[in-house]
Amino acid sequence: MAAHRFTDTDVVQLTVILPGDSARVVDNREMPDVNLQYIMAVILLDGRLTFEASHSFERMRDARVMNVKQRGSVLSLVEK
Repeated sequence: MAAHRFTDTDVVQLTVILPGDSARVVDNREMPDVNLQYIMAVILLDGRLTFEASHSFERMRDARVMNVKQRGSVLSLVEK
């Protein structure tokens, strides 16, 4: 982010691909520290992730975070 100087408004979509059933463990969970969309949104907004931010239920309900969070998706890689 620092090298390319972009912000959350420059990002249209965030996608994380995880192996097997791992995606369902972190996909839009109610707890902030295991909600990958929330974690990605905070990193994009703040440029980093702190312990405090990763556990903040209040921050998870923040309108700006929710806006970025909606652009995130978690996909499961199908293993053969």
